[in-house]
Amino acid sequence: MWSYYAYAGVFLLLSIFVSNAIAWIKQFRQASRLQAKTIALSGRPAGASTIPVTILTGFLGAGKTTLLNSILSSPDHGYKIMILENEVGAVSIDHQLIDNIPRDGVVVMQNGCICCSASSRAKNDNELERILDHLLTVQADTLGFDYLIVETTGLADPGPIVQTFLELRASRFRLDGVVTLVDTPALLSTMHKDMPAEMMAQLMYADVVCLNKIDLVGSDMDLDQASAFVRALNPDARLLPTTKATLSVDNLLDIRTFDAARYAEQLAKVTATPGNGHTADVSTVLLTATTDLVLQPFGLWLNDVVAASSHENVFRIKGIVSIAGDNYKWILQGVLDTYTLAPSGLWADGEPRETQIVVIGKHLNRFELESSFLVLVGKDKSV
Repeated sequence: MWSYYAYAGVFLLLSIFVSNAIAWIKQFRQASRLQAKTIALSGRPAGASTIPVTILTGFLGAGKTTLLNSILSSPDHGYKIMILENEVGAVSIDHQLIDNIPRDGVVVMQNGCICCSASSRAKNDNELERILDHLLTVQADTLGFDYLIVETTGLADPGPIVQTFLELRASRFRLDGVVTLVDTPALLSTMHKDMPAEMMAQLMYADVVCLNKIDLVGSDMDLDQASAFVRALNPDARLLPTTKATLSVDNLLDIRTFDAARYAEQLAKVTATPGNGHTADVSTVLLTATTDLVLQPFGLWLNDVVAASSHENVFRIKGIVSIAGDNYKWILQGVLDTYTLAPSGLWADGEPRETQIVVIGKHLNRFELESSFLVLVGKDKSV
């Protein structure tokens, strides 16, 4: 006859099994909903213009709200901006800029811009799904905005959000860039300790890093250390030191992450980094080729590299690619296991056709990446 402990053990095992099964079903259903909503957003209505999207991220207390108020009060951008806030609570825009009483999480500014709180309509606690729900809503509305800023929560890893907007490249929403705001004194105090993983991810996914509160930094040497730390994580991000989140909108909006001219300028400054100190696990690999790459074998190589992101190794991959038989510069942008490869500007007469690819990730196998790329270039030479 079974003892009390035997029954208790069986009951415990069954409880664990049922709990895991319920969790798996919930994850499956959520993944299915996310996929369905992404597909629903993928089409572009006839005659609809493309809307640039800037993702604004930054850890708690970095100054995102101050920056948003600065953007909204600026007369220089010329856009009717919709800001989608994801912080829990009410819309945090300066009341002096508001033209009407907030209703259903929507606030209209005096200059015609719009601010929405996604959390005010939230039916779930998944940030990405809240964003998709709101985009489906505003796509059906006639709000008439022509620029979208998505503010992530301070504790968010922006990777899945950036990845989703890359998947929406055929829709009316065009990912323009990722702007990360940093509390510089806080960065200095955590960069040699246990930095939150979300803060590190926010730096690695950024196209622009705004080093805020530099007036509170002790010395120029400290600021140099903070800049060097960011460079080690993300060598081609543009660094903008600032106080009180005061920045020109020209450095934040319409920066055209996919623009070939911008890439040529930024990639010229990139060097491979092995990682050091707290960033020892994170490294950057720079791959270059002076011969044109054949599209099909390059695509196969790229699929193999991006597949590594399923093991959380590759965070970002980006660059300019010279494709054989094509006069366009091809722009590569990848986040996690999603990437885009699209033609941009033309190669100028006499301009060296050089492929430059930057891979940013954790525990990267530098030797394997460089070796496989050399094999790819060698195959292309023989074609």
